[in-house]
Amino acid sequence: AAGFLMRRFDFPTAPVIIGMILGPLAETQFRRAMTIANGDWTVFYRHPLSLAYVRAAQQAGYRFNDDFNGERQEGVGFYQTTTANGERQSAAKVFLRPLAG
Repeated sequence: AAGFLMRRFDFPTAPVIIGMILGPLAETQFRRAMTIANGDWTVFYRHPLSLAYVRAAQQAGYRFNDDFNGERQEGVGFYQTTTANGERQSAAKVFLRPLAG
């Protein structure tokens, strides 16, 4: 039935297949991020002032870098951190200490 409706309304199948493959991976990464951030959804939020600084640097000629751990470290972007409530989080702090009691 789904295939018939997709053909009937000219809905492309590639995005559906990609979504079925990547969907569970994205959900797993989302859950990990929320666990590390102790349920603090602001881990996905960029402060408007931070965005303004990044945009200004780009207008000044700096290249945007979305992964400072990748093949190039130069540029402007947002650092990938493991923080919650303004405090650095580690695997020991997030996973081991709660188990230790």
